[in-house]
Amino acid sequence: TEVNYKYSLLAAREYINFPKYILWAEFIMTLSQQFLPILFTSLYSSAVVGLYAFSNRILRIPSILISNSVWGVYRNEAIKLKGDKSQMLVLYKKTFKHLVYWGFLPFLVILLFGEGIFIIIFGSPWGKSGVYAKIMSIYLYTEFISYPLSSTFIVFNKQKIYLFIQLSTLILGVGGIIMGKFIGDDYLSILLFSVFGIICNVISLVLSYKTI
Repeated sequence: TEVNYKYSLLAAREYINFPKYILWAEFIMTLSQQFLPILFTSLYSSAVVGLYAFSNRILRIPSILISNSVWGVYRNEAIKLKGDKSQMLVLYKKTFKHLVYWGFLPFLVILLFGEGIFIIIFGSPWGKSGVYAKIMSIYLYTEFISYPLSSTFIVFNKQKIYLFIQLSTLILGVGGIIMGKFIGDDYLSILLFSVFGIICNVISLVLSYKTI
């Protein structure tokens, strides 16, 4: 019992950053997903909000089907290889290349033909939603790549960086939407939101690679 108590105490000290930072980071990520549509509602009409929400939902299908699964597999493999930097780098680069490859064609098609695809599949009323999808395609492509690899922060006990990235994404996203409203329109709001999102995802990739 004494041994178990000491082991538990050491483990609690080693992983104390998990409840301190990861739970907050996950909360902020969930908050941003729920808060941004609410922010859109306060700034734009319900029609705009509906079209945005629909395009966002469609574009996140690859993340739901592939990116989330890769997150768990990569994290488990990274835990095993944590002590071997060279093998860890091989795993990171291999996962990165696979994500780039798997997501490239679907998001490229949306970038080039998003409006026409939405009109053909869902009907002409959803054409504007296809335009939103085109604007957000690069942002969600970078998220598709960066999200699984962000588990590197957890494996290497760098949860504070992960929290910083999630908080920055939320703040910049909100700022971009509001800025777009006051100097342009709904298209500019989504564009600025996407640009800031791309920046945060690229920073996440760079920092997660340097964490190894």
